[in-house]
Parts: sequence; C-alpha cells; structure tokens
Amino acid sequence: MISSFFNKTKPINYIVLFTLLFLFYWGFILLVSEGNADTDLLLTALPGAASLLLGMALIDRMVKVGRITDNNSFALFFFVLLLMLFPKVLLEAKLLLCNFFLVASMERLFLVKAAEDSRLRVFDASLCVAVASLFEPWALLFLIPVFLVINVYGGKQIKVWLIPLLSCLTVLVLLSAGLVLLGDDIYMANYYQFRVQTPTADFFTSFLGVFVSIYLLLTFVVAFVVFLRLRKKGGGRLIAMRILLAFFAIGSVLSFVTVHRGLMVVTTFFPTSVFLANYIGTIKKERVKEMILWVFILVPIGTLLFWAIA
Repeated sequence: MISSFFNKTKPINYIVLFTLLFLFYWGFILLVSEGNADTDLLLTALPGAASLLLGMALIDRMVKVGRITDNNSFALFFFVLLLMLFPKVLLEAKLLLCNFFLVASMERLFLVKAAEDSRLRVFDASLCVAVASLFEPWALLFLIPVFLVINVYGGKQIKVWLIPLLSCLTVLVLLSAGLVLLGDDIYMANYYQFRVQTPTADFFTSFLGVFVSIYLLLTFVVAFVVFLRLRKKGGGRLIAMRILLAFFAIGSVLSFVTVHRGLMVVTTFFPTSVFLANYIGTIKKERVKEMILWVFILVPIGTLLFWAIA
C-alpha cells in the first residue's frame, strides 16, 4: 500500500508529505514550548519552516530533472521521516537554513553536466555554499564536492578551479559592505572561527550521540549496497552518488566536531534520503519493501514519543 502510493509522482504525494511535515514541524514547536508559543518563537520558527518546504521543492526537482532516483516520491518520503527521526534539529533555524542552501548547491551541481554553461552552474553551487556558511561557518567544507565536480567535468581548465573562490569572494565583499554600513566591521573576524570540539564520552553515551552514530553507520552500509548494485546495473547515476557520498561524509564528520554536535546531522538527510530511495528501488518483493517502509514510519513516531516523554 505505502510502496504503491509513493512509487508515483502525482500531486497527491506531495500534498500528503508537505502536510505531514507542516503539521509535525509546528506540532513539535508547540510541544517544546508547552503550548505557550509566543510571537517571537513563531517568527523565529518561520524561516526554518520555509527552508524545509523550499528544500522539498528542490528535492522534487532534482528527482525529476537530475534523475538521481527512479521517478517516484521516495526521496521526499525519507527526507520527511529523517526530520521526524531527529526532531531537535527543527529547533535550529540557522541549521535548517544552512541545509537548504547546501541542498540548493547540490541541485546546481547535478545540472553541471547537462548545462550549456557549466561554469555558471559551478558558480551558483559555490555561491550557495558560501551563503550557507553565513549560518554555519563549517559549511565552507562543502566546497569540496564542488571541486570534485570540477575535476570530473572541467579539470583541464584552470579558470574553472577559480570559480568557487570567486563565489566566496562575492559573498565576502557583499557581507563586508553590509557590515560596514551597519557599523560592525569586525563581525566576520569573530564569526569565521573554525574551532574543533572533540566529542566527549558523555556525548557518545547520550541518546542523541548513540542515535546519530547508529544512523550514520547504517547509512554508510546502505550507501555501500547502493553503489554495488548501481555499478552492476550501469547507467549515469554513479557520479551523482559520489557527489552525495562526499556531502554525506562531510556532514557526518561535522556531526561530531562542531558546536552543534549531533545536530549537524541535518546536512546528511538529503544524501541519505537519496541512498534509501535507490535502495528501496532495488527490492523486488513487495512484501519485504512494505515491511521496511513501515519500520521507517514507526521508528520516527517512537522517537517523537521519547522526546515528548523526556
């Protein structure tokens, strides 16, 4: 039933997922505020909600245009469930905005091969990463996948390698000009400080630490299986999977070494949703597929109940 419903890309699929995410997001916000959500809290939560909805629209576009999965709604389905699996990330509007621009960066990268002007796509992708760093400085590490794409599609052209630096310089100049006008020209010097915080034993023994560790490990296993099956099957999806794996690996590391320890896992949700969508597509037995999908539905519900009780 579930597999047959989300195995299509009809508007009803998106309406169901958008509604589910909308209700879950605002329901969790009200739950945390114990029903006393004031105007300031609601206004703070609005950018996060908007970034999630726009991010889902980008994911839908990548599925249809980039063909990173089969023509179905499973990528969106898993993306929503992963947000429900780690509800605490919904309280971090800056991280949600950062993740949106990183998803936008991936969307640009997937269009590099098909674009007539691939340099413009590389510039756009780099620009999105630079903007994402305004919400989380460590996001600049996601320029690494941009350079990987340059190496694949334009490695012999030296000028192309300078495009990401030009994008960062553009954001830097605009930000500096704005800060000078606001009279706070030392903001960037204090903001872009990349401090590594080594994870402690307390983190790995906490519920969040254990959950993040298990999640990342299982995703690496799924990604490995997907790579093996796609390699046998052939096609042009492997390059996209390598880009996603690079994003996932960087997000995994940042989940342990940044100030937002554990919560930076949100940057891995889109790559993971694509890996899972491709994995589900390889399962031929409908009964097995249905059981796996029900597990993915029930686990986030159990997690939400745990957070509510805790």
